Amino acid sequence: RGWRCTSTGVRGLALSLCSLPCALCFGTCAKAMAPARSLALRPAATTVYLLPLLILGPDTSSAKAGVARPPRSPARPAAHASSKTEPAGAVRLPPGYVFDTSLLPHRDTAATARKYVLELDKYLKHTPTPEHTTAAFGAACAWLAERGCDGAGGGRPLVLDSGCGTGRSTLLFAEQHPDCLVVGVDRSLARLRKGRNVSGAPRETVDDEGNELVHSARENALLVRADLPVFWRLAAAKGWRLRQHRLLFPNPYPKGSMLTQRWHAHPCFSLVLRLGGSLELRSNWRTYLDEALIATHAVAEVASAEVARPEVAAAQNALAAGCAVVEYAHAPPFASEFEEKYAAAKLPLFRLVLELDRLAASSL
Repeated sequence: RGWRCTSTGVRGLALSLCSLPCALCFGTCAKAMAPARSLALRPAATTVYLLPLLILGPDTSSAKAGVARPPRSPARPAAHASSKTEPAGAVRLPPGYVFDTSLLPHRDTAATARKYVLELDKYLKHTPTPEHTTAAFGAACAWLAERGCDGAGGGRPLVLDSGCGTGRSTLLFAEQHPDCLVVGVDRSLARLRKGRNVSGAPRETVDDEGNELVHSARENALLVRADLPVFWRLAAAKGWRLRQHRLLFPNPYPKGSMLTQRWHAHPCFSLVLRLGGSLELRSNWRTYLDEALIATHAVAEVASAEVARPEVAAAQNALAAGCAVVEYAHAPPFASEFEEKYAAAKLPLFRLVLELDRLAASSL
């Protein structure tokens, strides 16, 4: 305390020098009396440490001189918080839902996307396939076969809703497009169970341990519990060709250290491109979609003379067809719970559509 007194340096030096021998003296006595461990040491300790202050008196020099203490610095705002003024009537969301729109795309986005395209075989070799996802994919294929769809382009059009959450977006799209078969995939069983209260006779498929794998909510809608990267891997190996692929409001992982957890910078991004069709991404954070577009450009520029890479051709098709991040107007019926929350908060929403297959350009 004495060393911080700039206006009374002499007093501070005296206080510090006086405290040192008192503390050493008390420490020696306490060590000698350690076996006793008497409670009487507590008031003794208080007396020894307060003795210099009692001798020199309280520090009132700053107050007498009229010197005010420096104000406490304000708390630093969160890195992801938006600095914009909220519109009138907007619903305030928790900090995790709002992002700083001034943040630029990660500088390693393109390099990471190119790296994982070239290392896709290594990723597939060393990544295990969980049994519950394999069983869920088999049940989904059986469900499609019952409705005359082989997943490879034969039969009714196939739409994949990845990260569907409660399945609200899956059911809404299936209702709006009864000619399509819509498969919603999410890894959370708790979220999927919230989508049970819908019209249609539910049918569940469980594994040997009683875990629910798929849930048929409508005649043309199926909710699947599975890990997305593994499900994409199995679908690509099976030769699935999608009419449309939807990634609505994925977890943005806004911290810079989380780049590889974003889908466009994940090793499985090549698998997403291989599934073809019209890939639609939505987010309230434009930077996320800007990075997805940067990653698509990076994949399209990968040149490999050894083997043809379908993901490279798909990225080139998307760029040839024209793609850009655009802001869209949100209105009911909302595609998901996130879209409804953002609309209530009057936040701008953005969309990116990649036409990965020229022959299967979406007409939906």
